[in-house]
Amino acid sequence: MDTQPIIYWFRQDLRLADLPGLVEAASNGIPVVPVYVLDDAAPGEWAPGAASRWWLHHSLKSLAASIRQQHGSLWFHTGSAAQRLIESAAQTGARGIYCSRAFDPWAVQQEHDVRHRATRAGLAFERFAGSLLFEPEQIRTQSGTFYQTFTPFWKALVQPCRGSASIRRGATCVGGCRNWPHLRTATCTHPPRRRKRYSRRQGCAWVQPTPSPS
Repeated sequence: MDTQPIIYWFRQDLRLADLPGLVEAASNGIPVVPVYVLDDAAPGEWAPGAASRWWLHHSLKSLAASIRQQHGSLWFHTGSAAQRLIESAAQTGARGIYCSRAFDPWAVQQEHDVRHRATRAGLAFERFAGSLLFEPEQIRTQSGTFYQTFTPFWKALVQPCRGSASIRRGATCVGGCRNWPHLRTATCTHPPRRRKRYSRRQGCAWVQPTPSPS
């Protein structure tokens, strides 16, 4: 079994349940390094205000508590996300960085910088769905364009949940999250009449942080 850990970079997805990238990082018992980087410079003019910072503070506290319940610790850094992630990878011997996709313009650029630095360092970089029910590219008209009115969009949105095996096998359903005991009460994103509950009790492994200057 591969013992080199995977860094899971938490961004706007401050949770453990229903998170495809985290499930993939933890697959086959591979150790996970949960990392959050407070990069105040990256957002620029989109920097969060006082209310958003309050929300972030309490969301991080909740996330850290959830990870502690799973016998792990959240690695928290400040500064450049790309730099801190590469440093964390070097410190832990990680072989790659996983994260969820974010859509803000500054977050897209930040992800590009992290991917570039990771590639230069010989690290794998994988991005997963984790913010939306469907990725924007998944819901299009038959001609391949985006919907302009709500009703046709809504019909196209709910149709895959009513019978598409390819969608049911994808990231929108948490049935594949079997490696995480905290997902045992997670619910599928299918409509209520088709909703199922999952019960999985396999373990997970965390990499414990060590003191660092950051």
